[in-house]
Amino acid sequence: MAASGGILWNPDTGEHKPDGEAIVDPAVAECTRKEFSVDMVKAFSEGRVFECFGPGFELAQTHSKTPKIQSGMMLLLDRITRFEPTGGPWGRGYLRVENEIPSDAWYLTCHFKNDPCMPGTLMSDACLQALAFYMTAMGHTLKRDGWRFDPVPDEIYHIKCRGQVTPKSQNLIYEVFVEEIIDGPCPTIYADILGTCDGLKILHIRRMGLRLVPDYPLDCWPHLLLCHVEKKPAARIGDMEFGYKSLLACAFGKPSDAFGELGKPFDGPRHIARLPGPPYHFMSRVTSILATMGGMKTDETIEVDYDIPENAWYFDENGNRSMPFCVLMEVALQPCGWLAVFEGGPATSEKPLYFRNMDGTGTLTTEIFPDAGTIRTRTTVTKIINFSGIILINFDVECFIKDTSIYKMETGFGFFHKEALDHQVGLPATDEDRKWLDEPCDFLVDLTRRPAKYCEGYPRLPKPMLLMVDRVTGFWPGGGQKGLGRLRSEKLVDMGEWFFKAHFFHDPVQPGSLGVEAMIQTLQFYMIHQNMQNGIKNACFEPIALDHPLTWKYRGQVSPSVKRISIEMEITDSGRDKKGSFAVAEAWLWADHLRIFHVKNLCIYIVPESPGKDARQEKINDEGDSANLDVPHDSKIENSIKNSVLKYIADTAPFINVDPSFIHLSADPKTASCDFMPLSHFPIIIEERQGKASFIHVGEPALLFDKIFEYGRNLFHLGPWLFENITRSLCARFIRYVILEDPAAFEKVRNRSLLYLGNHQIQVESMLFPLLAQVLTQRRIVTIADAAHKTGWIGALNDIVYSHPGIHYPKNIVYFDQNDRKSLFNIIDKFKEQIKKEGISVFLHTEGRLGLTCKNPVKVLSSVFIDMALESDLPIVPVRFTGGLPVEKLEKTLDFPVGYGKQDYYIGTPILPETLKKLNYADRRKLVINAINHLGGANAQETPGKPAPDFINAVASYRKQTGASEVKAVLFKALDMLTEIPEKEAHEMLLRRGHGEKIQFQDNDKGRWMKRLTDWLFEPHER
Repeated sequence: MAASGGILWNPDTGEHKPDGEAIVDPAVAECTRKEFSVDMVKAFSEGRVFECFGPGFELAQTHSKTPKIQSGMMLLLDRITRFEPTGGPWGRGYLRVENEIPSDAWYLTCHFKNDPCMPGTLMSDACLQALAFYMTAMGHTLKRDGWRFDPVPDEIYHIKCRGQVTPKSQNLIYEVFVEEIIDGPCPTIYADILGTCDGLKILHIRRMGLRLVPDYPLDCWPHLLLCHVEKKPAARIGDMEFGYKSLLACAFGKPSDAFGELGKPFDGPRHIARLPGPPYHFMSRVTSILATMGGMKTDETIEVDYDIPENAWYFDENGNRSMPFCVLMEVALQPCGWLAVFEGGPATSEKPLYFRNMDGTGTLTTEIFPDAGTIRTRTTVTKIINFSGIILINFDVECFIKDTSIYKMETGFGFFHKEALDHQVGLPATDEDRKWLDEPCDFLVDLTRRPAKYCEGYPRLPKPMLLMVDRVTGFWPGGGQKGLGRLRSEKLVDMGEWFFKAHFFHDPVQPGSLGVEAMIQTLQFYMIHQNMQNGIKNACFEPIALDHPLTWKYRGQVSPSVKRISIEMEITDSGRDKKGSFAVAEAWLWADHLRIFHVKNLCIYIVPESPGKDARQEKINDEGDSANLDVPHDSKIENSIKNSVLKYIADTAPFINVDPSFIHLSADPKTASCDFMPLSHFPIIIEERQGKASFIHVGEPALLFDKIFEYGRNLFHLGPWLFENITRSLCARFIRYVILEDPAAFEKVRNRSLLYLGNHQIQVESMLFPLLAQVLTQRRIVTIADAAHKTGWIGALNDIVYSHPGIHYPKNIVYFDQNDRKSLFNIIDKFKEQIKKEGISVFLHTEGRLGLTCKNPVKVLSSVFIDMALESDLPIVPVRFTGGLPVEKLEKTLDFPVGYGKQDYYIGTPILPETLKKLNYADRRKLVINAINHLGGANAQETPGKPAPDFINAVASYRKQTGASEVKAVLFKALDMLTEIPEKEAHEMLLRRGHGEKIQFQDNDKGRWMKRLTDWLFEPHER
């Protein structure tokens, strides 16, 4: 190899198609950059296209899942030193990649043993990455969100290798000589690629082909469906079920997965109208279809459910914890879009059709709070008009909660060709109207700075994600036709805004509902500015005025190319009545200098806050007695608090039977506790309302970490330390409740050594359960674990923990080889001795191996452990972990709850040795297994805990940035997002290192321990 003369191919004389035969289409976008740094190339590999390619590539910021090359260790390009669209000896395009070769590069050390060299397959992959970079630089991905790069199939590629890349190599250059670039339905490039290492030509690929092909983000985003369980049957047509999975496919998936045969013609480059995607997707299932697929007929009706998540992002973002009107509009409008496609609207034209709302009138009758449950929407087609390729469809819509109507709407939509949308003339406006947009005014309030008057206190404007107004640039108190006031507000358009990614896939525009929301927020600003909340206790905004029709008209769109959104508003009425303060306005929305939206009869009320917004409440009594926090709670208040807690438990943990005698109140009374949940407390707020009634709010129970960690501090003779932070972060993130089935029975055995036997869902429960359970008995728990886990992350972390300076306590995990039964008997004999001398308790998972679905009950229990319990006089405590696994069977086991949700830990009624002695061996096993399986309800009823999308995204982002494993990303992000931090100094150092900072630890025992921990957590993936 060292004597190789290299490749003899020369691009000046090499074979290529003649100019008359080669297709060389021009660039779709002009890239002004001709060379790209390492950081720029890395940005492209991570999907940050605009950051890499610069001006002209802004549209890529709207992508949900932009086409890109591999990232992390599989990124095989360093820097691009030449990008020339008309360069190269053939004048058709040229790209030059220059890579430095580290002597310890991973691809050298793994290939081959004692003969390190770069695999040729990786060189070929680097060539494909270079072609993908070139295609992207030519703009071919900008209008192909979700697509992917794919080698051209059914081609013969001639590859010659005449050299190698070894640890002694310094530089590797790839040169791309473009032969053809074809801007067709699936853009394709053909090019010769030459690889040169330290001046020697070592690789030539003749006419390598790469193309862009349609793909769908949903195929790469399993987390969107990870924990979903249909609450009730969805409508079906044949084998096609229209549940949540199909509705997500309407947003981000393959059209045939959304509509079956109707969608198949669109499974490719052909455009189809889409539903909005998360976080702006508000349909859970279609429950009834009284319509014909592809029928394009009137009087067709569907019913759609939307299950309201109690922790939905928009409740937190809104200034008031009720559903914002923009979300309710979407709940009502999105079924119209679904039905229009189901009726066959997109299939009526070979040219792409784009779906837009045009007008509507709706009346809201009920404010919607987090505990509302499910909104059922009934949608009926009332009119269809088809002319000149444009289809107009009208709908009647009514929304219900249970059987109560909450919103009625008449609305119209249209299917339009792109040319029609691009040439919309908007709503009528005079030159004077346009001049007013830029009329000077001394009034300016910058809401992006979150001024306290408008963004804190009550009432207040929404948080940044939902706030659709950047600043108010004009206020004329005597302006407008009625002389009551005129306002101007604006928002500068950022192509990277979340709503462009969500609305719509392949057709990014701002939702019209967010335009209406901007008008609502402008009117809310006016009301706060005018101090219209004064004299109203606990003042808050209604979403819009109840029982007050709102009418809107749209004649344009806010596309990503728009620079500024402006709101023009005239106050038409204001005042105060028995309900509260109100203001009425007429408003227009402008996209740059085109007036496109108009809303009439916009009315907002400021009212006293209604109960039901933050948690569960209890009215103290029907007569309306009131209570103050500065006086002792009387029996009426105490009973009401207990009833509120009981309701909370009944709603969230229905498998335990609690009565008021098990509920205990603090003296404040600011917290309540329950004997069934001894490691938690319930925060209580007694809120005095205007008038006579007071309300009791019961918050989500929180783990009592001071109680939990007091035992460990006493055990290890340490104050707060870093491992406490780690376990606190994991408990807070992944545990909802620790529940005793029978507190009185458990109390009777709490002073004895116990044998805890449980099912096994996920890895982290093995670490956390003993830490919590030993607090209940103040008795150390030792876990028996499969030896296969000794080299896993819990084993490694456990070794580090017990090497902390000053800890000389025996480890709390004992490993055994399941294939070596003799070793288990030796372990049990040692346990018997420890139980006798030290009084330890023992915990193990009966089946030894992790589960794959929550539907599988425990089936196996070795009689060896029952014998151990009898011989050592140990009560057996059944344990069941729930909420950690999905319903559908996984292919591999999990370290953490599915969707990073929370588990419940059920601790059952102890089974005494004298009870077991009365039974034969078979019945003993049966009794224990049944006791485990019956805790927390039957397996058939179990569902996974609610997913944590914020944490999912945080972990995914960190892994993408660092290449970290899932376990270490979860451990770090759980610490990073921990709010209450017992040990601050070491915690801060760990976070700083996790965020890429180099840390110098002290040269002492604690410093060396910290370095060992952080090396384990970060070194394999440090940047």
